[in-house]
Amino acid sequence: MTIREIAKITNVSISTVSKIINKKDSGISEETRVRVLKAVKEYNYSPYTKFQPTTSSHLLGISIAIHHEQLMTSIVKYAREEGYSTIVCTSASQKDEDKNLAVLCSHHVDGIIWDRIENSTNKFDIGKQAIPLQIIDAFRGGNLSIDYFSLGYEAAYKLIEQHHHQLGCIMSKKDFKNDCFLEGFRRCLFDNRISFKDEMAVILAPEEELPCHILNSFTGIVCINDALATKLSKQAASLNLKIPRDLSIVSLGSSESISSIQIPFDELGYRSVSQLVSQIENKQSAVFAPPCYKLNHTNSIDIPRTIRDRKIIVIGSVNMDTLIHFDRMPQMGETLSADNRALIPGGKGLNQAVAASKLGADTYLIAKIGKDHDGSVMHDYLKLHNVNTEGVKSDFNNPTGTAYIYIRPDGESSIVVYKGANQHINVRDIDRFENLFKNASFCLLNTETNTKVVEHAVQMAQKYNAKVILKPCAVPEISDSLLSNVDILIPNEMEANRLLGTKLSLEEKAMYFLDKGVKAVIITLGHRGCYLRDAKRSKYFKACDVTVVDTTGAADAFAATLAVYLSRGRSIETAISYATYAAGLSTTRQGVPTALVDQNTLDLYVPEGNGGASTPVIKKEETE
Repeated sequence: MTIREIAKITNVSISTVSKIINKKDSGISEETRVRVLKAVKEYNYSPYTKFQPTTSSHLLGISIAIHHEQLMTSIVKYAREEGYSTIVCTSASQKDEDKNLAVLCSHHVDGIIWDRIENSTNKFDIGKQAIPLQIIDAFRGGNLSIDYFSLGYEAAYKLIEQHHHQLGCIMSKKDFKNDCFLEGFRRCLFDNRISFKDEMAVILAPEEELPCHILNSFTGIVCINDALATKLSKQAASLNLKIPRDLSIVSLGSSESISSIQIPFDELGYRSVSQLVSQIENKQSAVFAPPCYKLNHTNSIDIPRTIRDRKIIVIGSVNMDTLIHFDRMPQMGETLSADNRALIPGGKGLNQAVAASKLGADTYLIAKIGKDHDGSVMHDYLKLHNVNTEGVKSDFNNPTGTAYIYIRPDGESSIVVYKGANQHINVRDIDRFENLFKNASFCLLNTETNTKVVEHAVQMAQKYNAKVILKPCAVPEISDSLLSNVDILIPNEMEANRLLGTKLSLEEKAMYFLDKGVKAVIITLGHRGCYLRDAKRSKYFKACDVTVVDTTGAADAFAATLAVYLSRGRSIETAISYATYAAGLSTTRQGVPTALVDQNTLDLYVPEGNGGASTPVIKKEETE
């Protein structure tokens, strides 16, 4: 830094600078004097330093971009190994860079490593100082830079090694670094015969969240930094997507929770020092091997959920249940006192989803709740029980549904339902959450939901090869077109009578549904068990022997457990065995969700042998 440059920076004459430095500034204003002295201090200017020493100082100057602490540490380490001390200045702006380079030149360093900040356009002319220089362009490519193409390639490959094909690439903005990272990602997909689609590349601003439907379209995501990866993992958690069970993530960085590829700052520091020292000492530079990209751990990577477990979709109601215990129903005009009252989350959709999730199934619910206190309670309850809530949406115009359940001393119940938001789920909602049907094994439906919605959901399930289990409740008839597309129909005895009358036997009613195209019919008989009829068999199964408290959720427990065990490849008889015990055990406590059993409990009760298939089969006359 020369006196002429100080004068230019402070916008005064050279003579004014000279007078201030030599304390002959009596005629100069205090403001000017302070400004000049501040520049002299900041730029470390010393008079009479134009004659440079002829011997080596063994001192390297380093202008490092802020947040590149790892690179700085690496440069200092390798400089020390080469026998050089270092002076380090950090830069957050182009002004910082200009000042730092001037300071380093004034210290008579043997050479300078300049780590240029992102988007730097600084044209500092260090050549006239005759000081060897190595410029690191970590963000823009060149001899000394970060190979973000290779990093994007390797991040994608780490997921492809685990059999992921539905991949996403999340970046922070559009610039040289992010473009190279995406290009590496795309090349990796091409080399592994995976088609790239535009929706795979997402630019996510700091204040944005990834759209839920996109998040559920990926089984694996690569992120250009840890901050994005952490944000994605939190958003996934809000939807009950587990890392890595439901979603695998790889990022660049060094996260303790996310599997990360470390940016090779150490290798870059070694190369920059080696090349600078070779220039200073006039010797040949070393030959550098390509960096090795390794993951710090594999905590956030697993095989895709599409390979591991097929999921279960539930479409149905979500209610706040009001349970009322009484001895008998009141007559018209009569007032009775209830023995007990309780508020418990319920509804066939919620009950079936929670039941399947408690058994370890990957469960997704499509439903509507009100934007009210009850809706908030329902949403939190579903999340607590690991049900994916992406398809559970709030209706701002209608309250959460309510069910009033009247329970007699023998456990039998009657129900009055106010549908509320439940009745406003529509065909568009099914289309909106089409991605949830991908890789589904079963779709659980009931006719409490609008018939058009049920029929459309059946079509969507068939599109993705998911089997349909239908509970025909609260309707006097079911269309032949709907029946022909149902895999398993599960009416109770009263529902079967409502649909077909009382003149036909159970076997004849089941056969009627088979003739309409249903693949299998299971008529549940309460404490008498159930009856199965399909193309191969006609069997009665006993119920398990329990003390009944509340039968409200038995049908939901039965349907959900049946779906879970069939999705695991069990026979329908074995699945009925487990479903029978799950239904029976659900009646032993008050309130449905709290009485639904988990896997460990169910395994304790189901008889051993053939996966529980030893549940007694009974003859027709035993049901009469």
